[in-house]
Amino acid sequence: FPSHDMGSQSVFIKGQPRAFILDLNYIEVPVLVHYKDWLVKSETGRSFHRFHFGVGASYNRLLSGKESSLNGTLEGDQLFSVANPYFKNHVMLIADINFYFTRNWGINLRYERAPMNIRENKYFNPHMIVFRVLFTF
Repeated sequence: FPSHDMGSQSVFIKGQPRAFILDLNYIEVPVLVHYKDWLVKSETGRSFHRFHFGVGASYNRLLSGKESSLNGTLEGDQLFSVANPYFKNHVMLIADINFYFTRNWGINLRYERAPMNIRENKYFNPHMIVFRVLFTF
């Protein structure tokens, strides 16, 4: 099952470094609708579509995580405490494009964004860009 990693950043405010690292592990169930275009025939005579455009949404369930900052580290059940609540469930919106070089080999570019906060009382809408090499049967 896919896992989401949200990276690290270092921000400088008034000359003071602040480090924040967030590692959240999710299980994701995406549902997409694809539109296929540019029908071509392969060397073997079989037809396939070069472009696939998709939109949809995914259900995400937070399995585990770790948050590290200058204030300390939170792990396990601490991520869901009253003082620092992360929501265990959220939805991501997805835009997806595939390009196939051959009938079996292609590349994929996907953008995902949460339309809601994943953490209570703080503005935090995760997003990600995914680039993949595809092989289909």
